[in-house]
Amino acid sequence: MGLASLTSKVLLSTSFLALAGLVCAVGMHSRVSSSDDRRLLVGQSIFVKEALRRELDTALRNDSVAEIEDVARRLARRAPTDEFPYEAALAVAYSEGNFAAADTFATYALMRQPRSLAGHLHMFSAYAERKEYDLLLRQFENLARLRSLDEELLTEALIGVFQDSGQWHFLLSYLDTEPKTGNLLLRRLLNEDVILLRLAKLVKKYPSVQAEFIDRIISEKGIEVAFSLWQTFASVPNKNEISIVFNGEFQTRAEPPPFNWTIPYDRAELQEDGGLFVSYPGTGFPLIARQVITAQSGENVLITQAIGRMHDNGGALEWRIRCLRTHVQLHTSVIELVSVSAAEEFEATFNIPDSECAFQAIELHGRPGVLPKPARVEIVSVSINGSPKDKH
Repeated sequence: MGLASLTSKVLLSTSFLALAGLVCAVGMHSRVSSSDDRRLLVGQSIFVKEALRRELDTALRNDSVAEIEDVARRLARRAPTDEFPYEAALAVAYSEGNFAAADTFATYALMRQPRSLAGHLHMFSAYAERKEYDLLLRQFENLARLRSLDEELLTEALIGVFQDSGQWHFLLSYLDTEPKTGNLLLRRLLNEDVILLRLAKLVKKYPSVQAEFIDRIISEKGIEVAFSLWQTFASVPNKNEISIVFNGEFQTRAEPPPFNWTIPYDRAELQEDGGLFVSYPGTGFPLIARQVITAQSGENVLITQAIGRMHDNGGALEWRIRCLRTHVQLHTSVIELVSVSAAEEFEATFNIPDSECAFQAIELHGRPGVLPKPARVEIVSVSINGSPKDKH
């Protein structure tokens, strides 16, 4: 949304509120029970509205800010707690292009009613046009607190101002203060032509935006840069000790995919104390869980601990590992439980090629049975280590 569009939206909003003032005036007297009394109130409101408009039109035609302020003061004495005359005057002044007068009426409206949407919208527009970005951002906060406008619409208006000006550093500094609207603003900002690496420090403060940020980094900068930035988000004491399979105990953690688990299967969920519970009907090859890993080239060992109940030929689970760049499948191993009371461990060896396979995807899938029967399984942990001969 450009500045011209923003201004027209503000004008439409203030004009609408001015026209709606009669309804507000009647609403303030909703305790009146007689229909005749209601008609009387409506008639009085119309009369007052027309009288005020005549006075305001005269002052506006003279184009005298002093006269307009004088009219406003007299109105204040006649209606000391009513913001509607000033909202109406604001709409008229704005439509006439008398922005100094509009500022005055907006100020008076806000003095009478700090929640005046028309007043706040006008000041938002005025600060944008005058490029007073610190005041603009403060006004944005005021509007957000009112909860009278859709937050996404309000965010679009603010982003539109900075699209026109290119002064993104004001918005980035504002986001650094972690305002309540920060998640929405930063998520929207990811779609703009802002240097991504400038956002990295900010994104660390907003976990809910990190997954989208990492996805964009992957698409524009590559998986290597994305992993390096993701490590700055990881809440581990020593970044050099991040295991090959991150969060192998399936804890509920804030670090985003794809270097933490993605669990797209609607019959799988993380357990409160760790572990991945899976209810699999024994049909199809659903993707249950996925993570991007960085196993070293050479021989590696995949170790899984699981507990639960499976039926003979009823279906099982399987791990698949493939190179991320070439999509070459490197490994498939089956998890097929026998015991129903004790955890079982599964160990499988696989090799990573020396080239074009620095990153791999490890995926847990269902493996259908000959006679499908439901399986209820908890993957307690999964890890990847160098082979035993590499450890000596």
